[in-house]
Amino acid sequence: MHPWVRWYECRDMRLQLFIIVCFCIVISAQAGADVVYMNETRIASKSGPGVVVRVSSDDALMQQTDAWLRKFLASRGYKVEPVSSDGGAASTPLWTLETLDSCPIARQAGTRPDFLKSARADAFVLNVSEQGGRPYVLVVGKNAAGVRAGVARLVAKMSEKDGALFAKTGIEKRTSFFPVRRLCISPTGRIADNWKYNNLPDWSTKYSGTLFTKWTDTRIQAYAEQIWLMGFNSLELMEIRG
Repeated sequence: MHPWVRWYECRDMRLQLFIIVCFCIVISAQAGADVVYMNETRIASKSGPGVVVRVSSDDALMQQTDAWLRKFLASRGYKVEPVSSDGGAASTPLWTLETLDSCPIARQAGTRPDFLKSARADAFVLNVSEQGGRPYVLVVGKNAAGVRAGVARLVAKMSEKDGALFAKTGIEKRTSFFPVRRLCISPTGRIADNWKYNNLPDWSTKYSGTLFTKWTDTRIQAYAEQIWLMGFNSLELMEIRG
């Protein structure tokens, strides 16, 4: 057999093996998910009553998540009721954030978060439903980190149509397949900062904004939020020299 033919067959086998491995990884990643969907629920409307957001804990991270969610809705033109709201009218959307150790609304609604007891740290239950014409969004986390993961999942599931937010109706239970999801970032923006040394004068204006040590606190916070919404829970800063 010609060497090139043998090489091609070997490459083809490697490709097949690569596809099989990728398929197995995808299937394995779903092992921690228990998802049941039916249809969609309108969970907020710009022309309807404001959203009531309730948090079951005074934990600092829970309060931060609550504030972020309120800001997220308000920045998109959706009314959010004050923290002291008693729940509003019967048609008012009710969004609840709870942890496993304090989840009275979840148990009252029939959501069974017991699987969280043996799940990993940032596991959560996300329940979207409608009862008596009232939309309910319920996020129950194993802990505050789980609630944040559930809120990120909720944002990913949302769709906006005709001035309203929709999410698939049903209960979703998830535990992380990879407990540590780390994003590596590098300070290559220094190349733009040291353009004289690198003989790249045009980079001083084109790419100077990539150097995060020059960012404002607001931009750094927005960057961290974006990373969180993408599913990462840790960062590694690489030191590149030379």
